[in-house]
Amino acid sequence: MLSAIPFPRGTKSQLQAAFGGLDRRPGAGNGAICDMVNLTGDDAPLLASREARYILPYTVRKPNGIFSAGHLFLADGTSLYVDGVSAGTVSDSEKSFAALGERVVIWPDKLVWTEAEGLTAIEEQVAASGLSFSDGAYAGEAAEKNTIIHPSSGFDWAAHFQVGDAVSVSGTTGGVNDRTAVIREIDGNELHFYENTFDENRTESGRVTLTRTAPDLDFLCSNENRIWGCKGDTVCCCKLGDPYNWNVFDGLSTDAWSVEGGSAGEFTGCASFLGYPCFFKEDRIFKIYGSRPANFQMMGAATLGVLAGSHKTMAVAGESLYYLSRAGFMRYTGGLPSPIGDELARNYIGGAAGSDGVKYYVSAWDGISAELLVYDTRSGLWHREDGTRAAGMAYHGGVLCLASGGELSAWSCPSPPAGAETEGSFSSTATFADWDWKSFGSKYPVRLWLRAEASDGVTLCVSVRCDGGNWMPAAQWQPGAKKSGYFPVPLRRCERYALKIEADGPWKLWALGHELYAGGGNRRP
Repeated sequence: MLSAIPFPRGTKSQLQAAFGGLDRRPGAGNGAICDMVNLTGDDAPLLASREARYILPYTVRKPNGIFSAGHLFLADGTSLYVDGVSAGTVSDSEKSFAALGERVVIWPDKLVWTEAEGLTAIEEQVAASGLSFSDGAYAGEAAEKNTIIHPSSGFDWAAHFQVGDAVSVSGTTGGVNDRTAVIREIDGNELHFYENTFDENRTESGRVTLTRTAPDLDFLCSNENRIWGCKGDTVCCCKLGDPYNWNVFDGLSTDAWSVEGGSAGEFTGCASFLGYPCFFKEDRIFKIYGSRPANFQMMGAATLGVLAGSHKTMAVAGESLYYLSRAGFMRYTGGLPSPIGDELARNYIGGAAGSDGVKYYVSAWDGISAELLVYDTRSGLWHREDGTRAAGMAYHGGVLCLASGGELSAWSCPSPPAGAETEGSFSSTATFADWDWKSFGSKYPVRLWLRAEASDGVTLCVSVRCDGGNWMPAAQWQPGAKKSGYFPVPLRRCERYALKIEADGPWKLWALGHELYAGGGNRRP
């Protein structure tokens, strides 16, 4: 056999067989990908285009919310849809959802949805003139000052309230019987309370109001058979298993509960994580310990919490909670959070996120534009897909994204959702940061090697840029099945050069090789 022909003096060969994620930091350097479109980390350390998405047959005119709990909930303006079927009318505002068993609560409307009853109101009010406060009975025994009687004998309190409801009484003469009390028995037009609940027996000629109320809440979560929520500096939860009652304080383990955080600033989000209700401010994280109101304790830590207006960026993936803070994206595992977004080198002010359990999808907004980013918890890599701006995300057989324009798409699905269509063709791009090979000397790129695979008819276009100049076409290739190819590049002396690979369909890159001639260090400034 003939001996191998040696490279000319100064010629170097470099091979890259592992590719990282998006890294826009100025010092990323040789082999880093500083920009990308529609790439994925599913095949890491290979470089690959993402899977096609599914487009669902829904178009939301005004996206006010999306949620999944066995059923898919979409808030479209003043309409609520459950699994694509109209479920009733709601206010035209951004919605917060939480599930309690088979019940789904909706704020700020203070509604509960069940499959059997549809939408019912959490708050209830009855106002009437001629209500009588009198002696009555409780548990079959006579009791004093414990009964409210409606003047109409045919009136049924059970159509409005139920036993165990806490009702606020207001409008009595001089406020003598105004208070909040828990209904113990209902007998037609009579409400029975504990004995001596009221101060005077009397018939009110004026209008008296009985109200079951719920607090105004900005954020909701479900934990240990209770709905938890927060607004301002206050945290509260409903009665055990009862989202209709938030003012029952009987000294029992089933009571509702409320507390103030006691620190500056308002709460910016909440989530149930690792069995605890967790509440966030921009500069603090609070966790509720305990199993019942008697031993509930709220413990706080001064650390980076959720950025105001970024509550939708909270999602759990890989047993960690991810969210956007004022210092970037964070990973929270129950102790102190740690930053994960340094490679993105961008300041975001909001967004919306979802998870398939392994990957954290977030549509991040920087005030000018949005970009859909994916963090893979297995590899710790970020990838950028496109410029999707999401109004919300939920997991429903896959990650469902409700775009700000009203389109609904599904990602990371084991099987296509019913009625969905597969996304059409899309392009993808990988732009590499400058190669300078840690040398001040001149370089003459001579040849590129690629080991790649692409679907039939898909073309890979490779471009080269020297010293930050214009992109110059270097190769067009349709590799088909996995194979290697080499391509000469426009010969030009430079100190640094960059590469860009573009494709018009699915592809994968196994390896990238460079051959270049290393020149001297004498260059004119």
